[in-house]
Amino acid sequence: MTARVLLVENDVLCREDIAETLAEHGYDVLEAGNGRDALAKLETASEPPFLILLDLGTPIMNGWEFREAQLSHPNHREIPVVIMSGNTEIRSFAKELNAAGVLKKPFGLEELLNVVSAAKSAAS
Repeated sequence: MTARVLLVENDVLCREDIAETLAEHGYDVLEAGNGRDALAKLETASEPPFLILLDLGTPIMNGWEFREAQLSHPNHREIPVVIMSGNTEIRSFAKELNAAGVLKKPFGLEELLNVVSAAKSAAS
């Protein structure tokens, strides 16, 4: 099984940094700049990701709308989501969205790797 992560982040530089770090640690990263792109990636992926890293503030379809769509889809609803946000209410948002965890922006790369590694262990 490929260790695939879906990364949903509209900030291109931030997305590239996160994707590069994850790739360097052996993860296959699907990248999306908004929720609509992320749903398309889920539909066309040869195998589903074990984790979705979700920025709430994406254009076109924000993280809240993406999560609603994801939870309504029988093939995607079980994929855990970690919310990425700089908002001080992130823990409350995560609870509302039934998220598996949070990454408060700005976060360090070690924190990112710890969260992804824990999710991978839980999925195994």
